[in-house]
Amino acid sequence: MAQRPNLRVSLVTYHDESDDPDRSQELEVLFLGDLDCEPMMIDRDHVGENCQITWDRWLRIIDDAEIGTAADMIASILDTCARFGAKQTPVAGVGTEA
Repeated sequence: MAQRPNLRVSLVTYHDESDDPDRSQELEVLFLGDLDCEPMMIDRDHVGENCQITWDRWLRIIDDAEIGTAADMIASILDTCARFGAKQTPVAGVGTEA
């Protein structure tokens, strides 16, 4: 990702003694073509085999046109995930109950 000229990738390190005595790290990815957009945060599981992408994007939904734009954007994101085979991988101990 760091080699893509339209992305800015930063390493963010957290240290919270009450939660985790070790440091945890995430990647923060910002799309340079849309500086009003919040960055994506990428975190790995403790094994390092899976990553979780978190993204907050506020969309205006004042009128029918804006609602349509928001719906199109959401559909496009989900379509892109499906086309690239982005599947949710079960995390150990989560969602594996019989």
